Amino acid sequence: ALKELTNIIGSSILNVYAEKSNMIVKPNVPVFVHDFLQAVIDSVLVMHNIEHDYAVVMETAFFFEDEQIIGNLMLLPETESLKLLVKGFKSNV
Repeated sequence: ALKELTNIIGSSILNVYAEKSNMIVKPNVPVFVHDFLQAVIDSVLVMHNIEHDYAVVMETAFFFEDEQIIGNLMLLPETESLKLLVKGFKSNV
């Protein structure tokens, strides 16, 4: 359920990014990981052979009645893609 919720929210966020930057953004299937932050980051970087230090991290909170779930949504675009995304944001402000 959390993976599907992340997929819905992540896709919504990427759609906003795409709209604001006038770019086509294609998401991958989200991965749910529970561990220490450094271990998560290291495993993701190794798993995808990512060689850069840039990420978009968003704190998320979901509330239902008296319950809440707090987490972080991390987007790891390739360096060149991130540069294009930021450039698109700046040109459409």
